[in-house]
Amino acid sequence: MFLLKHFSKIIPVLGLGFLVFTGLGVHSASFDFSPVSKELLSGCKSSINIDANAGGQQSNAADIEVAYNPNEISILDSNSDIPGVQIKNGNAYESYFGNQVDVNSGKILLAGASFVGNLSSRRTFATIEFTSKPSVTSTSFKIKFDGAGATLDSNIADASTSDDLLTSVTNGSYTFTTGPCQADRIPPVIDFQYPKNYDSGVPLDSDVRIRITDNQSGVNLDSLIFVLNDDTYTVKSPEVAYTGVPLDYSFVIKPKNKFNDAKESYIKVNASDLAGNKSNGQIVFNIPPAVIKEVICPALETNDDIDGDGVPNIIDTDPYNPEKGGNNLNLFKGTIIEKAASQPIFQGAREAREATSSLKTLQYYTLLAILILLLTILGLFLGRNIREVHGSAINLATNEPYQNLQVELKELVSGKSISETTTDYSGEYIFKTKPGAYIATLSREGDNWSQTIIVPEITKIGVYNPGQEILVNNEDNYLSQASWIFNLVRRFLAQITPGFWLAGSVLSLLNMVILTTILNIVIFSFYITVGIMAFLFNKLRN
Repeated sequence: MFLLKHFSKIIPVLGLGFLVFTGLGVHSASFDFSPVSKELLSGCKSSINIDANAGGQQSNAADIEVAYNPNEISILDSNSDIPGVQIKNGNAYESYFGNQVDVNSGKILLAGASFVGNLSSRRTFATIEFTSKPSVTSTSFKIKFDGAGATLDSNIADASTSDDLLTSVTNGSYTFTTGPCQADRIPPVIDFQYPKNYDSGVPLDSDVRIRITDNQSGVNLDSLIFVLNDDTYTVKSPEVAYTGVPLDYSFVIKPKNKFNDAKESYIKVNASDLAGNKSNGQIVFNIPPAVIKEVICPALETNDDIDGDGVPNIIDTDPYNPEKGGNNLNLFKGTIIEKAASQPIFQGAREAREATSSLKTLQYYTLLAILILLLTILGLFLGRNIREVHGSAINLATNEPYQNLQVELKELVSGKSISETTTDYSGEYIFKTKPGAYIATLSREGDNWSQTIIVPEITKIGVYNPGQEILVNNEDNYLSQASWIFNLVRRFLAQITPGFWLAGSVLSLLNMVILTTILNIVIFSFYITVGIMAFLFNKLRN
């Protein structure tokens, strides 16, 4: 028996007599392949376990011999530091030894033992990793088992008696199928070979050449859609020819119609692989000079000679060089903000924007953001709702003013004191407060007079006479038509100021992202500053 042969060398040293099997008793323990059967991928790394089940008994040692066909599979080495090929040790026993794989005869040997704990249930004895050889469709593993009580085959030893507990084995049988060894999660790659993105001078009757590759499952031909300007093609279209294999296809498309020389042309491609991963690509080419001119420098005409060197600036223009007239955009031409409005800070983004954005249009958005900012600031100032309440304390009998009277302004409902002051030499006093209902109390030498005051948007002037009724000017022109219109506009601006601020902030942020100029950054910074100040001083709610 394999285990006895290998352990006989260490028994005299360790005194481990239990490692010698006897066939005196028959018990219930097993070696089982897990899974017993499975469909595996051909040529890919596969892994199966061998379980040792002591069946409720106490086992401290076991050995196994497994046969396989080396013409069908190759066992993968689990430990490159040891010469030869070994399978993976399991966790059923504490120590393993005698790990050998004979790749010529197709025999696997392994023994394990525990010196402290015992195996009483099912645990993994070993793991076999392997790959199938080409054209092989199935394989099997067979555990050597000569019957219950036999000791010259595979064995599971009883910890107390050294009896062989093994009564059954379950062999493994596996089939192979074709497929990728790893899940395909990478979409196809689309390569526009001709024309390239932003190419110019492409002949109007040129063929289009596209290469589509995939790293694993292959390109799904039925998923391909080619769009050339307004014409759509598939692999079934007579204008489309292709060569290659699923991992690498080349396509040649003969367009139905010539490319338009009056505007740019584009090509779009949608593709999927056989695993369902999708990709798409698009290029633009043959951009007319007029379009490029409008994108880069919309204010220049063909006969403009901005730098005075006698060369028309449509030829002699660097759109980002002030000395070459590149910043003379018509919205800010000749102004102090001309460069700040047109000079992108990140020059590397210029090419990506040239075919898709117009600086002239973006500058209109910048002007709109400035206008909204001014309206926001105006609304904040007009929406403060702080009014001046003027009053006078006059003796109507003598027409003499009362000087140095104590005047206190309180809220009518809550009685909360708002402010205190005294009358001046002419008997006048002034309070600054919001519109609302108040009580003005005048005090002198223990005498008090009070009067309810309604502070409208445009305030009245009250005349106080101690001991008599309060006289109010009869000039009720504070609500004249002009004042009423002004008040209406002011209140409207105050109510929509938060909306102005939000809309302007979003617009200025988009302007800054699309065209990162100094002016757009400054405008956005102003919006943030105004918002913070309004929040801190609670101005947006007034």
